[in-house]
Amino acid sequence: MYIDDLKNDFYEFLTGKRIFLVIHYDIDSICTCKILQSLLKYKHILYTLAIVRGIEDLKTAYHENCNDVKYFILINCGGTIDIVEELEAEDDVTFFILDSHRPIDLCNIYSNGQVRLLSSSEDDVLVPDFQDVFREESDEDEQDEDIDDSDGESRAAKRRRLGEEDIIKRREKRLWEDNRNKLLFEYSQFTYYAKAIAFEKDLRLSLYRHWSVESSLKYSMFTAVKMKLWSLKGDKRLHELLVDMGFPLIQSRQAFRTMDLQLRKEFHGSVEKLAEKYGLQDIVYASFTLQYGYRNKYCASDIVFALLAILEASPRDKKPDELFNLALDCLSRTKMDVVDNAIDKAKIITKTLFKTVQSALDMKQIITAGPFCLLHRSGVEEQGCLDWYMFSHPHILSLLAHFILKAYVAMSRNRKASTLPLIVSAPKNMEAGTCIVLGIPPLCENSPKNFFGKAFEQAAERIKCDTSCDFFDTSSFEIHVKDRTRFFDALTALLS
Repeated sequence: MYIDDLKNDFYEFLTGKRIFLVIHYDIDSICTCKILQSLLKYKHILYTLAIVRGIEDLKTAYHENCNDVKYFILINCGGTIDIVEELEAEDDVTFFILDSHRPIDLCNIYSNGQVRLLSSSEDDVLVPDFQDVFREESDEDEQDEDIDDSDGESRAAKRRRLGEEDIIKRREKRLWEDNRNKLLFEYSQFTYYAKAIAFEKDLRLSLYRHWSVESSLKYSMFTAVKMKLWSLKGDKRLHELLVDMGFPLIQSRQAFRTMDLQLRKEFHGSVEKLAEKYGLQDIVYASFTLQYGYRNKYCASDIVFALLAILEASPRDKKPDELFNLALDCLSRTKMDVVDNAIDKAKIITKTLFKTVQSALDMKQIITAGPFCLLHRSGVEEQGCLDWYMFSHPHILSLLAHFILKAYVAMSRNRKASTLPLIVSAPKNMEAGTCIVLGIPPLCENSPKNFFGKAFEQAAERIKCDTSCDFFDTSSFEIHVKDRTRFFDALTALLS
C-alpha cells in the first residue's frame, strides 16, 4: 500500500522503534541512505544496516535479522518482487520500501499494510485494479477444479451434468483469468525507473570543473557522439570549436580551476553560443550544483561519477561494505579528499569508455543480429585485457552500452539503426566462466521502459540453460559463456 503522509506514517511512526536498513549497492541508494541516516540520528532511532547486491543478499540479510527486528526499510530494492512471499515473512514484520525500480509488484501495492510504499501512486498510473488481478476462490470453484475421471465417466459427460448457471460461472472465471494474464503481461513487460527531484541548468560535459576543457569535451559521451571525436575529422573539429570559443590550447589543456578567470566565466556561455553551429543544441541539461567554499564546486553528475568510480572501479580485493562506507564518506563535506580521489578514478572510467567505443567502431565489432545490435567483449577474454573487471559491473556496462549505441547510430549508413536495440555482453566471473548480458532499448524510443527483462527470461527458458537473474534490474542477466551463442539465437528467434 502507498503511504500518503510520510511524516506521520513513516518518520514519526518509527520513532522509538528499532529498524533494519537494507540498502542496494548503487548510487541512488547511497545518497538516500546518507539523508536517511541524518533523519534517524535526529530522532535517536536505533538501526542496523546491511548492503545487498541482489535478491539472494536480500534474503540472507532478512533471515539473519528477522528474529530481532520487525521493521525493515528497503532502499532501491524489494519493490519489484512480492517481498512477503519471497522472504516468507511473518505477519508481524513490516516493510517500508523506497524503490525507484519499476514496475512495483502488485502484491506490494495491494498489501493490507504489511508492505508500505514510500512513493506516490501517481508514478504508477498503469496499475491494474484490484478486482481485475485478485479474486477469492469460492467453494464451488474449488469443486469445479476437482473434476476427475475416477468413476470412468468422461469429462464431457460431467460437464453436461453441470447446470447452466455453473457453466456461465466457469466461463466468466476463464474470461477473467484471460484478462488478468493480459493485464499482468502489459504491466510487467517493461522495466524502467521512476522520475527524480528539482534542477537547474548545466552542461553535458563530464567532470569539466575538475578536468581540462579539452579532455572533458573529447571524452564526454554527448560531445564525442555529436562531433564523432573518435575520428581524425572529429578531433580537428574539436580544435576548431576551441578556436571559435577563443580558448588557447595552453589554457584548454590545463585544469579548469587554474584557467584564466575570465575564460572560466565565459565558458558556459561560449559553449551555448556555438552549440547550434557544431550540432550541440541539447548540450544544456537539468542538473544542480553544490559549492564548498570558494574552490570546491560540484554538479550532480560529478558526484555520480565519483560514487560510480568507488563502487565499480575499485580494486577487486575491496569488499562491498568497505566501498559502501567510502561512498558515504564521499557525500560528506569534511572528507573532500575522498571526493577528489574518486573523481580522478572517474576520469579513467570516462577515458576507458571512449577508447572502448573507438576500438569497437574501428574493428567493426558491433554487428546486426536480426532484431537487435550486438557487441560482446570476447576480445577481453582472449587478450587478457585489464579493464574487463570494470565492465563486469552493470552500471558501467550500461554506460558503455548507451555510448556504443549512440556512436553506432551516428556512424551507421543503415537507416534502421536508430530503431534497433543493443545487447552488450562482457565477462562476469572468469573463474566460473560466466558473463553478464545487458540490453538497452533503441534510440528512437522516447520512453525509458526496457523490454529485455522478460525477453531474456523467455529466451533462457527456451534453451533451458543455467542462468542467474539476481539483479533488481532484470535487463541485466548472467549466463555461462558456453551458452551465450545459443542464448542469442533463441533471443533472435523470440524477437523476430
